[in-house]
This record gives sequence, structure tokens and C-alpha cells, in this order.
Amino acid sequence: MTCKACKIETNDVVKHAVLECQAVISLRDNLFERIVDILDPIDSVALFNAEDNILIEALLEAHVLQNCKQEIWEQYISYCAIKISNLVQYLTQFNS
Repeated sequence: MTCKACKIETNDVVKHAVLECQAVISLRDNLFERIVDILDPIDSVALFNAEDNILIEALLEAHVLQNCKQEIWEQYISYCAIKISNLVQYLTQFNS
């Protein structure tokens, strides 16, 4: 499939949208920068050094991070939900 936002061919739509699409680079950078601010440095480094499938799982499901403090987990999952939703809404406009 070809991404309508950036015109790149992809076999993994979710991975492309969340990690690769150049059309949403600023949204993604903003998401990742804030995650670094939310998580402690060790969790942050571990998350961003993880394989892509683990990173996507952590961004979309967050159960990977449930061992951190409850308040941090809640802040993280709320922020990811909002920002991933914004990213999807932006990309959806290209399908109209």
C-alpha cells in the first residue's frame, strides 16, 4: 500500500503511521519528546531502544509500562492516547 500522506510504499500501515511517515514527523517528535519528559531516564532509554514492535505496543497499549508508578503510567497513557489520536486524525484527512 502507498501512504497517501507521504507517498511511500509500506506493508505495515501501523508501523509506518506511528514511526516512519514523514508527513507527521513534527507530531511524532512532539510525542516522543514529551514521553522522555514523562518517563524516568532509564524507562525512556529502554523504550526508545526497544524493537519497533515493542515501541508500537508501548505507544498503543502501554501495558509494557505498567510496572512504573501509577501516576506516571496514567500521565503517559493519557498523553499517548491524545497524541496518537491527533496523528491518526491528521493522516485520515489524506484519505478523503
